[in-house]
Amino acid sequence: MKIFDWVIIVISLMVVGLSFFTTLHALEGATQVRITAESGTFVYSLNKDKTITISGPLGMTHIFIRDQRVWVKDSPCPNGICMAQGKVQNPGEWIACLPNRVFIIITGENQQIDAITYTKTK
Repeated sequence: MKIFDWVIIVISLMVVGLSFFTTLHALEGATQVRITAESGTFVYSLNKDKTITISGPLGMTHIFIRDQRVWVKDSPCPNGICMAQGKVQNPGEWIACLPNRVFIIITGENQQIDAITYTKTK
């Protein structure tokens, strides 16, 4: 590798790191939907209705954000567990479609702690 290859790698890492921290601080405190897939990580407001289509190795996963809740409407996974998880709305709740490699989590302030989480952390 030549010196310019290293310069490009370092600059790319700096840009990615800066954009990550800028996005993180800009959206801090707001309730958001964070979707992670092979194609990247996407962040949406839970307060705005939206239909999202995410591509995965099995096909398209269709995600709905409506009335401050998010759910998987349709997915090509064989068991449909992600669709059966229903609608989530509180920070800390999540939906995973492992066969299609899509992970959805609600982030923000006031994360709910249930009795199971409380007893496991004690």
